[in-house]
Amino acid sequence: MRVAGEVAREWTVIRLDTMEQVNGGPLTMADSTSGIVEWIDRTGNTRTVSLGPHTIRIIRKSPYGR
Repeated sequence: MRVAGEVAREWTVIRLDTMEQVNGGPLTMADSTSGIVEWIDRTGNTRTVSLGPHTIRIIRKSPYGR
């Protein structure tokens, strides 16, 4: 699965090995096949992390803010 652009802000990324959230801010791009995650941090800079193939799961954010 791959999400990018404005649609990506509705999704979050979870690591499959630790079940922790990867992105610390609004998501701009994520690809579960390659394991690349890109988000905007608190300072407004874009952060990119490559965790390896098939190591993340992209899930839709809850409408309740979780």
